[in-house]
Amino acid sequence: MQKNTKGSALIWAIAVIMMLMVVFIGVLSLSHTYYSRSYSLNSRRQAELSAQSVLTDMVSRIESRNIKYTQFIPAHDGERETLQIELPAEMGSVEHASILRTQDGEGRQKIILEVQCTYSAQTACMKADMIGTNINTSTDLKWQLQRYY
Repeated sequence: MQKNTKGSALIWAIAVIMMLMVVFIGVLSLSHTYYSRSYSLNSRRQAELSAQSVLTDMVSRIESRNIKYTQFIPAHDGERETLQIELPAEMGSVEHASILRTQDGEGRQKIILEVQCTYSAQTACMKADMIGTNINTSTDLKWQLQRYY
């Protein structure tokens, strides 16, 4: 009987190549999964940073009594004023920005600022509460940040 060494070597080489291909495809699929997850998390983080940036700007302008922003504060409790805010394309877009006037549990005037930003199909929403304190009349209020959330 003759040994078929050429055929068995060929089958052995094909089997090794196929196993290497399976390992290679597994590594590629894992790297693609990691990339997709990383891209999604980075997009979500950018949406959060954009929302935080817009909200921080709104709060600082209202605290400094900037007339451009204080004119948008609703006059009566329960009223909501919607704002149109544009961002550069690389920061995403502002889907919703509003100011709601209410009273807190202690009867103080309060406004709730809400901003919702989108970046690459990821959305983030941030809010801030501001409390109004009387300056010299009951209608003239100085707004101070209470909290972000």
